[in-house]
Amino acid sequence: QRSDMRLRIEIVSAANLRDADWMIGTGLSDPYCVCKIAGKEGVLPIKTHTVSDSLNPVWQYVGILTGFCAGDTLDFSVWDEDVGKQDDFLGGAVLTSSEIIPWGFEGSLELIDQAETTEGMKPKSSQAKKSQAKLKIKVVVEEDDHKHMASLRSKSEVLWSAAEHDDAEEAFESEVGLASQAKEMVGHYEAKLVSWLQRWVVPPSSERRMIWDIIALSTVLYDAFMIPFVNAFEISMSLPLFAMSAAVGLFWTVDLAANFFTGIHVEGFVEMRLPNISSRYLKSWFLPDFAIVVLDWTFIVLWLLENADDTNDSRFLRMAKSTRAIRSMRLLSLARIGRASTIIQDLLNNLRNEVTSVIMMLVESLGVILLATHFVACLWYTIGEPDGN
Repeated sequence: QRSDMRLRIEIVSAANLRDADWMIGTGLSDPYCVCKIAGKEGVLPIKTHTVSDSLNPVWQYVGILTGFCAGDTLDFSVWDEDVGKQDDFLGGAVLTSSEIIPWGFEGSLELIDQAETTEGMKPKSSQAKKSQAKLKIKVVVEEDDHKHMASLRSKSEVLWSAAEHDDAEEAFESEVGLASQAKEMVGHYEAKLVSWLQRWVVPPSSERRMIWDIIALSTVLYDAFMIPFVNAFEISMSLPLFAMSAAVGLFWTVDLAANFFTGIHVEGFVEMRLPNISSRYLKSWFLPDFAIVVLDWTFIVLWLLENADDTNDSRFLRMAKSTRAIRSMRLLSLARIGRASTIIQDLLNNLRNEVTSVIMMLVESLGVILLATHFVACLWYTIGEPDGN
């Protein structure tokens, strides 16, 4: 039996959880799950995101635990997240090393719901009550990286030696074996990279993501107001305005990468698997987002060229002197307003207060009316401007 194994743990879902938010108006439980190795405080546990108002949450969360040995026990605990008080315990389960080594585990565990537990989630008394609550998980035992790569290198050396000394037929078979080993090594590193990147995926309901969405909504509103205003009234691009444009462009460039690491809502549950998140983003908002980011930076570069030293009389710089053309390019960035509705919907999904959600929807409707009025006013001023253009 191996020591210090890596476990790839997928916490899929739970069913029939207890409703800890029993007071009127508080909704249902907001469960999340924690997995740790019992008795090993030095090993960081893994924790899923929180699913709001659900007694049958679906997490689809994948995490890595290192340092698991024969004789160890995995502790799974499900909690109800509360604001302003201690989280409520909804149930726990254990998985011993004999159930995991060597082939892993896939199935459902019965959750034991009790007020207090001893180490390893064992009931202190007969009062601990078993419910029908279940936790669906999958545990895969991954080989130690160094041992695995040493094994692959050893096999490769044997195959290479056979290819040098044997006849043509055996040499061909050895080359096929080497190709297979190379493919396995590439697959190993690819899986390792995906596993490492998976750690950076954040749930859409996390506090960090909510703050990021609020900043994103603020930048959308800034562009929606300033771009028509600057174009209609021909406001000169001062250094503060340029600094804001550069800051907005930098934010959306970072957001382009952040969207690959943010969980998404799919048919009632939160998708947290990195390959699935990336695939859906590439098929939906990636190309529009990328095109608008390119437009933002094109505007910034052209503005810098317009204000460059006039000693350079190249044709490209002379073309960049057209201020109106440069400003008109920024109008294409208004396509980003389409993202505002998606951002607002994500914020509404994360709000647990019904009154706050209603206020947000009213503010959204009022904002649409104000922006439409602003666009019409800027367009009307542009049409009526007596400058011969």
